[in-house]
Amino acid sequence: MEQRNYDVVIIGAGPGGSAAALYAAKKGLKAVLVDKAKFPRDKTCGDGISGKSMRVLKELGLTSLIEQKEHSKMRGVIFSGPNGQLLDLVAKDVPYCGYVVRREVFDNTLFQEASKVTEAMQETSFKDLVFDGDQVKGVIVTTKDNEDIQLNCKVVIAADGALTPVGRRLGKERMPEDHVMVGIRGYYKGINNNTDRIEIHFLESLIPGYFWIFPTQNPGEANIGLCIIEKYSKQRKINIRNEVNRVIKEETLFKERFVNAELVSEMRGWNLPLGSLKSKKVYNGALLIGDAANLIDPITGEGIGNALLTAKFAIDAIADAIETGDFSERGLKSYDEMIEKEIWPELKLNTRLTKLGRSKFLMNLFFNKASKDPKMAEMLSQTLIKEKSSSFSEKVLRSVF
Repeated sequence: MEQRNYDVVIIGAGPGGSAAALYAAKKGLKAVLVDKAKFPRDKTCGDGISGKSMRVLKELGLTSLIEQKEHSKMRGVIFSGPNGQLLDLVAKDVPYCGYVVRREVFDNTLFQEASKVTEAMQETSFKDLVFDGDQVKGVIVTTKDNEDIQLNCKVVIAADGALTPVGRRLGKERMPEDHVMVGIRGYYKGINNNTDRIEIHFLESLIPGYFWIFPTQNPGEANIGLCIIEKYSKQRKINIRNEVNRVIKEETLFKERFVNAELVSEMRGWNLPLGSLKSKKVYNGALLIGDAANLIDPITGEGIGNALLTAKFAIDAIADAIETGDFSERGLKSYDEMIEKEIWPELKLNTRLTKLGRSKFLMNLFFNKASKDPKMAEMLSQTLIKEKSSSFSEKVLRSVF
């Protein structure tokens, strides 16, 4: 079997994996980026690129490149509560707070940039980890020509999504149903009254969950979908595909807007492991980032921002470990420490806010209050659009209680 040697092997070339490759190049690390797909490829998602993601894109110098691609600018957020109370929040002090970019375009843009500075292997599948005792020493991958190659390295980064085959090989267990969302999305055209704001609607039928409308660059077209906590979806026997059809045909807020709308893609579903429960992310010779590390925001279901941030943290931790020569779980502990400092406080606060989202009464009380209190409404919008939003989440929580 052919063998190759690297500092870092990155499994999964989505935003997190590609960002890790870009940061590795900045640190002078020899890395290889591996993905089972051939780019460009689609990824089921709401397509929103906001707040935290913008912070990393700016740091990597990629915002101007994204601007050149097909996109729409996110200029605010429209929320609604179970009682239909609307909050229309426009971004203040900035012309826009993020983008809506199809994942086929966004992911390919990052992947192509990473491929310029890092070896990339497309149509190549993860097969197994290579161990020396309990220390990960590399991976075995299988190419499209059915050839096995052993990629030896100091550290493996698992950026392979919610199902994370690498994580499962390390013994990672599936998240409990109360900490996983099931979602579905598709693209519709011919929607009436689209705006330049993303829309998140907390419908009574979806508590705890929501329905979204994210406008694309094309007039009258949007990425639409919904998600709900898996536990409640099973308890209520909700078919999420049928629920989308019911919402756009029967709900008062949408039936007129979708009267002439047409589905122009397939409806695709997926699971979202939420960052509402801590899970293991650091192993001897391996780190999990992004969705593989269960870091999806429990309120919005957004995972790109934390995938990009943890890519940066992972490479920083690996660079530190290279200096000490210690690639054990202890030697890589700074990765966990960075997450604990930068990401976990926000996830913890937003998890507390989701408790509010499981009560129709409290949700209505919250939206009625926010509709009459501009400061509270502004704080709510900041939890989505700011590059660091934990302080705003805390203010919202305090205002509510």
